[in-house]
Amino acid sequence: MPETFLSDSIVRSANALIEEKFALIPCGSSTETSNYQIEKISLSFTSLTPLSLEELRKLLMRCSEEIVHLINSQETYCLFLKNIPFSQEDLKIAIHNCRTDDNEDPSQIIFAILSGQVLTYQSNESKYTETYDRAIKKIFTGASGTDLSEDYSSEDE
Repeated sequence: MPETFLSDSIVRSANALIEEKFALIPCGSSTETSNYQIEKISLSFTSLTPLSLEELRKLLMRCSEEIVHLINSQETYCLFLKNIPFSQEDLKIAIHNCRTDDNEDPSQIIFAILSGQVLTYQSNESKYTETYDRAIKKIFTGASGTDLSEDYSSEDE
């Protein structure tokens, strides 16, 4: 099926772009298709070094922007997309945060996910979410956001 070949091509291109630009290692992907159209693309990456909350937030945002731009800039890709233009709503990105053997901090973020308009951060202790708009504000205002209990809604509450 042409959409399968094309979705594989999109995934390969996106993975290569993110690996080269941000030094994240691709570790998984999936695509959702319906009626020969690509509906959603999900990509997973692993960091090479432990990353802070702020670094994960920025990476999720920048990776999303880069992938959306890559897909929309390729006319061939757009032929098989359900939603044109392709947007972050059609994309899910997960970053598995590298852990060092000597880091036993249970509050360290294990993974971060951007899915649509929501960013999710998971540690051994809790799971927290923030909206895309809130993440943008934090990036541009330089708010550290290191105290997750104050800045995020917790699903553990």
